[in-house]
Formats: sequence, C-alpha cells, structure tokens
Amino acid sequence: MRDVLRTAAAVVLLTLLAVGTAAALVTLPGTWTIAVSHDDNKFVRLELSSDSPGHHDSNSHDVPTAVLNLKPDDLTAAEHAVSFTISRDAGTIRCAGTLAHGNGGGPFEFTPSDAFRSRMHERGYWNLQPNDQLTGAMVDLTTDYVDELAAVGYRHVDYSELVALRANRVDADYLRDLASVGYRELPIGELMALRGLNIDAAYIKRVQAHGFQHLPIEKLIELKATNVISAIGSERNS
Repeated sequence: MRDVLRTAAAVVLLTLLAVGTAAALVTLPGTWTIAVSHDDNKFVRLELSSDSPGHHDSNSHDVPTAVLNLKPDDLTAAEHAVSFTISRDAGTIRCAGTLAHGNGGGPFEFTPSDAFRSRMHERGYWNLQPNDQLTGAMVDLTTDYVDELAAVGYRHVDYSELVALRANRVDADYLRDLASVGYRELPIGELMALRGLNIDAAYIKRVQAHGFQHLPIEKLIELKATNVISAIGSERNS
C-alpha cells in the first residue's frame, strides 16, 4: 500500500510540475508597427495589437528609440530586418520584422512574467490570465503604479480599470493635483474623462477665477469641451 501511495504522490507531483512548466512557457502572439513620430528620430510611434478568440487589444504611444535599442540607421535605411525586445513588469514582448525609412512592423511574441502575476496576487488580483498580462504590458502597468494609486486612496481598483487609468496617464501626481483644488475620490470614468481633456488643477483654478466655484465634473468637462473659459479670457483681454 505504501508503494502505491508513493507512486500516486509521485504522479501528482510530476503532473503539477508539468502544469507549472507549461504555464511558465505560455506565450501569446501579436503584431507591432512603428512610425517615426519626431523629426530628430529620437521617438517612434509604437503600436501593439493582439487578437485571440473573443479578445482584442491595441495600444499605441510614443517610445524613445533608445528604449527599443534601434540604431539611427534603422530609421533611415531602406527595407531591412530588425528585432528588439520590450521588457515590461507584466512580461516580455519580443518583436521581429522589417523597417523601411523608419516605418514598418511584424509579429511579436509575449511571455508573461510569473513574478508580476505573483505580486499582483498579493495585492488582491487573483487568477490573472496571460491576456490580462499582455494588456498590462502594452500600457506598461507596474506594481509600483498599483501601489501609488493605493497610497492616494484608489485601492482594489478593477484590473481593467487599472489598465485604462495607466493608458490615460492618470497617476498619483495627477490625483494629488486634482485633490489640491477640491476634487477627491472621483469615479474612474470621470478621472479618465478629465485626463482625456487635459483638465488639471491649473485649468480648474482658471475656471474658479471666473466665478465658477465647486462645479460638478460634468460641468467642468462641458466648459473645457466647448472652450468657454478660453473664449471668456480672450474677450476680457481684447
């Protein structure tokens, strides 16, 4: 009986090890494109896209050329092969393809980080899937960022909302900036709307200087979207 139990335990252990190894080796495919975004070639516009059944993600932003280890010649030469690696907290994106005069693209392969998954688990984000980590990697989501949000009152934010906040550049400094003019603990959707219109403390102070005190968020958004405050300022200066 003991031999049978030992054999069964060994089989279970080997199965667990095999599952763990398989999980560690999970990779996801996607595509990347690059376009030169500045005349001095110091930045490129990088777009990452991934499609899988029932799941699509796409993100684009300016990235320093040096971060991608691209040489100056890579952005001026005729069509040629390139490869580069983007290391993010959530995992590693390995890209290969072609560039011609700074524009091009190709496929990428994403390897999720087990360390990131573990650290996020400690913060209450259980069962993150490889697709979740790829989405996080696309916007450079880090556990430091999660901790910074928690420190200013945004704890237990939904993972999809974390990704959206990071993509919209809503960070702890921006939240403290809004709090300094009386706007605290705002819903996630309102934060992203404000950030999308570049409404910050400086703008809110201009609004208040024109006599609009303690406006609700929707009114602030309406004023900025219709450029009312700038128009008032122009009339007073004319």
